[in-house]
Amino acid sequence: MTLIAVGSLAMVWGFYYNKIVFRTHRELGYIATLLVYLVIYLKSASVYRAFKIASSSIGETAFSQYIALALADGIVYMEGCLIARRYINILPGIFTVMVQFVAAFVWATLTKRYFLAHVEPQKCILIYDASETGLEAVKTFVGKIEKYYGHLFEIVGRIPVEKVGELSKTLHEYPVVFLYGVQYEARSRMMEYCVVTDKKLYLTPNVEDVIAKGFRVKNLIDTPLYGYEGTNHHRATYAAIKRVLDVVTSLIFLIPAAPVMLVTALCIKLEDGGDVFFRQKRVTTGGKVFDILKFRSMVMDAEKDGKPRPCVAGDDRVTKVGKMIRATRIDELPQIFNILSGDMSWVGPRPERVEHVEIFTREIPEFRYRLWVKAGLTGYAQIYGKYNTSAQDKLLLDLLYIEQQSFLLDLKILFLTVKTMFTPEATEGFEEEKSKAINKISRAEEKETVSA
Repeated sequence: MTLIAVGSLAMVWGFYYNKIVFRTHRELGYIATLLVYLVIYLKSASVYRAFKIASSSIGETAFSQYIALALADGIVYMEGCLIARRYINILPGIFTVMVQFVAAFVWATLTKRYFLAHVEPQKCILIYDASETGLEAVKTFVGKIEKYYGHLFEIVGRIPVEKVGELSKTLHEYPVVFLYGVQYEARSRMMEYCVVTDKKLYLTPNVEDVIAKGFRVKNLIDTPLYGYEGTNHHRATYAAIKRVLDVVTSLIFLIPAAPVMLVTALCIKLEDGGDVFFRQKRVTTGGKVFDILKFRSMVMDAEKDGKPRPCVAGDDRVTKVGKMIRATRIDELPQIFNILSGDMSWVGPRPERVEHVEIFTREIPEFRYRLWVKAGLTGYAQIYGKYNTSAQDKLLLDLLYIEQQSFLLDLKILFLTVKTMFTPEATEGFEEEKSKAINKISRAEEKETVSA
């Protein structure tokens, strides 16, 4: 695919654009342009996982290629306009992009089919600790593996950790081992065995594992040390620069976003005559409560009884306009004003409702760690998780960001958000069971209050 991308660009640039853009040193300019294109394309393809045929669907791989190609072609076109000091004909470039898109889809389809026809899923064993996670969580985890990666892994054995005997007998025939919720002592023993026997090992981390990402090697004495001196949320300079960037980029983004926001506001008003905006109490850094701003996507008074009712898949409270703006994330655009006011950042853990923070913090005390940093419009959990990802998994994903945050990671998340905006599964609502569980807890709290 790289040869097709670079080759098609080389042809159109060599036969048309090169003589227009470069008046002198055309050969050098031609080579430099192709190198710039190659670097941008490969880097973008790496960020968007455009070559991950095994772990992605045909559609996802093709779409990732589309984004990488569009970025590379667009940047090279703008480079040409700047060097030529005028707008140059874009039509040959558009034709090249169309050819590349078709080639990308054909390449993704043929490569995926070849992979499925010639690669057998690996036999796996799952060792789990139901006392830590619960049997339902184990079933959910297995379901995810089978749904998304069934062509790579076939879980043919499931054993609770307390029934694992001699490792050489239990794990010998399996090339891949999954550890789900297994705690330190048993996990260490199995990790050592898998390393020695050269088996692939996947395990679910706990909060301590993720926080350990913030440790750094310290050569203070001749004894190896890992030091934890706080993450970037403690660095005033990082926070100050990030705040300036948030304000500047928000003001710039408002220019192209304004027409879209105006049309959306008119559509919402015309559909049912109700309020254009929806405000809701959310929690940000340090436990501060603020009003998050969104375009209204549900009927008026969707929670008229005052009780939290999370959106579920196929929720009949969602309006016609609401379905469209939720699917395209347009409903989130007003949060630019939350960023300008300082309650949110472009990148950070998504702000949860006050009620949910209280519930999740009681169930998972470490959930409060998410409040170490300012809430964000997009974040690590939004890129690598789903809307109905469990609170525990959201916490781990957000902690991974908190312990590793940097301007480079923020930029990567922003780029990946473009792809996530067009991924339907990332817009899924809460599962019915989770919604019922939240409401059940809320009703139980009401009864306790009344009885008291």
